Amino acid sequence: MSKMNWDYVAGFYEGEGTCGAYFCKYKNKNEEKTRFYYRLQVGITQNEKFILNEIKNFVGFGKIYKHGNGFQYNFTNNNARKFLCKILSYCHSKYKMKQIKKALLIDKNNINRGK
Repeated sequence: MSKMNWDYVAGFYEGEGTCGAYFCKYKNKNEEKTRFYYRLQVGITQNEKFILNEIKNFVGFGKIYKHGNGFQYNFTNNNARKFLCKILSYCHSKYKMKQIKKALLIDKNNINRGK
């Protein structure tokens, strides 16, 4: 693919991607206390690794994992926030725009809590 751009990435995310702010718990072996925190996460799933590599190279961060019969391009927290803020203006799907805004709002409200 020769001309990767944010419009293409946003369209691909709208078709194959998901995001969310997830409540997680963490227990360090050396501490008795369990910590709770929110993790903002973005994933884009595809059968062909090639296109995910192209998107990853364009975006500049994240990792690609084997996922079922395909692959998932995944990133969290600050990188997820940067990505979602960048593609929001390129999205056409009202559902995806609402999903992004909701995840960013939960993340914003909990960014300094619990870690």
